[in-house]
Amino acid sequence: MQNKKQLPFQIFSLALMVVIVLPGLFRAGMFMDGQQYACVAKNLAEGNGSFWFPYLNASWWKAGSNAFMEHPPLAYALQSGFFKAFGDSMYTERLYSLFTFMFSAYLIARIWINSYSRDNIAARMWYLPLVLWVSVPLTSWSFQNNMLENTMMVFDLAAVLFLMKSLHQKNLLKLAYLGLSAVFTIAAFLSKGLPGLFPLVVFPVFGWYFKEPFKHAVFSYGLFLSFVMLFSYLVLLLPGAKESLSFYFNYRLLMRISNEPTVASHLHLLGDLIMNLLPIIIFLLILFVYEVRKKSIELSLANDIKHKSLCFLVIAFLASFPLLVTPVQRGFYLHTSFPFYALAGAVWLVPFIKKILLKSWFGRLNNWMISVSMIFLLFAVMITFASAGKPGKHPVLLEDVHAIGECMKDDKLLSVPAETYYNNWSLQMYLTRFYDITIKVDAPQPEYQLIPGKFAGSNYCYEMKSSDLVLTKKSHED
Repeated sequence: MQNKKQLPFQIFSLALMVVIVLPGLFRAGMFMDGQQYACVAKNLAEGNGSFWFPYLNASWWKAGSNAFMEHPPLAYALQSGFFKAFGDSMYTERLYSLFTFMFSAYLIARIWINSYSRDNIAARMWYLPLVLWVSVPLTSWSFQNNMLENTMMVFDLAAVLFLMKSLHQKNLLKLAYLGLSAVFTIAAFLSKGLPGLFPLVVFPVFGWYFKEPFKHAVFSYGLFLSFVMLFSYLVLLLPGAKESLSFYFNYRLLMRISNEPTVASHLHLLGDLIMNLLPIIIFLLILFVYEVRKKSIELSLANDIKHKSLCFLVIAFLASFPLLVTPVQRGFYLHTSFPFYALAGAVWLVPFIKKILLKSWFGRLNNWMISVSMIFLLFAVMITFASAGKPGKHPVLLEDVHAIGECMKDDKLLSVPAETYYNNWSLQMYLTRFYDITIKVDAPQPEYQLIPGKFAGSNYCYEMKSSDLVLTKKSHED
């Protein structure tokens, strides 16, 4: 009976997740970073580049290397599997993002269920953190734009889940859980770099909350760190791994921190964090005012609720606040921390939902609410299919890209002015992604070139709509 009582909430929550994330996910257009990652994954699937030394295009050159070494390579390799399985379609990278979204949602639900192992009713409220999670604007944005943080999130959530499951276990089962957590932590690092390592400091938080005996906690934490070091050493023994990761760390990570700041203040990311958490904060404030007016606030201030919420909140801080140390900050860097803020907030909703479940009117309306929720879910799925392939980000630029690609046909080199090269990365990435066209600055003897102006004489091929540039073709009569 309790299962059926919560079914309307579960279905409605799933529908809400679908309608918030999926329609935008399958629209055309993507943030430039996500385009890059899709290009690298596609190239890897086609045999261009290797796991440790991925390839973007012929014009890419950073720190003396033509390999795309901006981040560790695991996420590209995993996404390349989708290109091998589903082919070169605009939906391929989106299917991969959908996979990471669904897997992340599943792991968040499992973390919630494990944290309520002694409360079956609360455990079935796994939909609460999921709804709060997708209410964060950058959650849907990150999945819709193919960010590396999507892959890193899956591995970090898995690492945290297995750390939680290792508590109060004995012998081989504890070793297995700690070993799996170590593997997933390293996989998170290999997906996006240092931010993926935050599970290294999560274990003491769980040890405090779950009241693991001190000696056992120290021993278990030591085992976990030993596994991480052992598996890291084994990774570095792989051919090319040490050279690739050393290049990433020395010539891209440290150089970016030293020479390529993105913000003037270290506190910039704090503003992004607060703005993205506003939906959760506002919702909880409304609930708090309601509880106070109903004089039932004492239920919401039970010690277990405070401690559980604090546990997830500390983990969220550990995943987000270290990012404030560097001057290289982007809002989507916070992506992996949002599930834990959602878990911390959802804990406060449990007493409220429990009271609703006990209402007599709720039991009478249960079947009706299940039907309404199913209709909403069907509506969300229909919107997703109706949105697929429709213009999303960069609609005019994408029109230009496809026109240029059709004009150039089998030619793969396009010469452009320096200003266009350095100020229009999306044009570059779209041409690489869909037509394998490489843009170079003033390339010698180009068959095709983009030039500023409105008139190009007899060599005219196409006039771009998104900028003051004209595609021209070399005259063979000269």
